[in-house]
Amino acid sequence: MRQRHEELMADHKDMVEKPKVKMTHEFLLHVVDIYTREMFYKFHDEILESLPYRFELLKKDEDHNIYKIQRKNVEHYPLREIHYDKVLDFASCTYKKFESSGIPCWHVLGYLHKKHDYEKLPSQYILSRWTKKAKLGTAVDESGIQIIDDRSYLLKRNELIQLALDVVDKALTSGEATKVYTDALGSARDKINQMVGCSTSLVDVIERSQIQSVVASSNVSCNYYSEPSQVRAKGCGKRLKGGKAKALGRAKNFKARQCNGCGFVGQSHNKRNCPMLTNR
Repeated sequence: MRQRHEELMADHKDMVEKPKVKMTHEFLLHVVDIYTREMFYKFHDEILESLPYRFELLKKDEDHNIYKIQRKNVEHYPLREIHYDKVLDFASCTYKKFESSGIPCWHVLGYLHKKHDYEKLPSQYILSRWTKKAKLGTAVDESGIQIIDDRSYLLKRNELIQLALDVVDKALTSGEATKVYTDALGSARDKINQMVGCSTSLVDVIERSQIQSVVASSNVSCNYYSEPSQVRAKGCGKRLKGGKAKALGRAKNFKARQCNGCGFVGQSHNKRNCPMLTNR
């Protein structure tokens, strides 16, 4: 439930909000509308790291070029090599980050920008699973049945939010426009509250719409159950005592020793070595 809610909120941010580009770079301006927010910021870090590098040609033939990578002003740097395939027009690095993480490392990005002077990141380095349109294609389960994702509610919500943001930007230009916006929004809120009896969350609406579609196709009755209230577990709320608190507790419960011979309490002797009985 929580994971699905976080995924929906991340999809909403990808549709509405645009990441901030902190530096002017051709690759960043190209992928800012392609990658998701999380992957864009990871790609941004790779671009920053790719600047202080120089490349030295080690080997060259008809199909391949091999370059040695060296960081500027750094004497001891791990040996990395760029292997460029002329036939496939693809550059790979011994760092192997593209093969493991799905985004090109700073070595490959620096090579593409400095040696080839690309204005856009080539499509072979952009994996569809990290893009904003990754969920637009069809998906199938293990049985080969197509998985249908009901995103109508989310798309409608994004359209309403975008419309509200446009109106807010225009309403801030003058005080009269702001007053007109607040009055209209207040009256619209009152009318909507009268029409809608109770408020539901985004995840609940999507889940119920999916369940209703399944029930309608199978003609099976379905009941909705709310989450049970949380209860305190056994032993919850007891504080662990330290050594000093335990010693004070033992001192309060300590009973002084009583001699059975003389009958006095708090004595260091007992009946066998009682002074009163010994003197007798």
